[in-house]
Amino acid sequence: DSPRAAVNEVSDRPRIGKPAASLTERDPAVPQGRLPAVTSSSEKDEAPDTGEPAALGALSDDSPLVKFSVPFKPEDGVPRMAIVLIDDGSGPMGPAELETFPFPVTFAIDPGHPNPAEAARGYRERGFEVLALADMPDGAQPSDVEVTLAGLLDTVPEAVGVLEGPSGGMQSSRAIASQATAFLGASGHGL
Repeated sequence: DSPRAAVNEVSDRPRIGKPAASLTERDPAVPQGRLPAVTSSSEKDEAPDTGEPAALGALSDDSPLVKFSVPFKPEDGVPRMAIVLIDDGSGPMGPAELETFPFPVTFAIDPGHPNPAEAARGYRERGFEVLALADMPDGAQPSDVEVTLAGLLDTVPEAVGVLEGPSGGMQSSRAIASQATAFLGASGHGL
């Protein structure tokens, strides 16, 4: 008898759960092909019926998330990564200096930028996507969210969506987060 066999034969020992599997042998946390996808109305009309539920968040072609997005064709077998640079207006570079990037970049414009609308237009003219950087004011209530986000999206034109700012104010409460997602979902912007 080996010591290992003796341990395995002990049946009166308490057991909790089951042993973890190898990281390479686990099922994915979300079944493949089941994540929501953003599609334009023309893609939705052309999509074959696979028996799967319709994509969550299917948007019309006039939605800002579709209208102001930059087409991207990923290469097969190459890892994907999103790069978002924040432009608060304090750096030495702006849209003109960054147009030679060899890869897709999205720029998040801080509403405190000295000229956020001009910066957003500059990036858009050079083929980049733009996000509006959003923070909720201290003590914000759910009723403040719509006013704050509407003003922000007016300040940063042609934004595909909103990126939460460093203060994390959009997640300060479940009510504020719910109001923000509802507003942005209705406006057709990403979050």
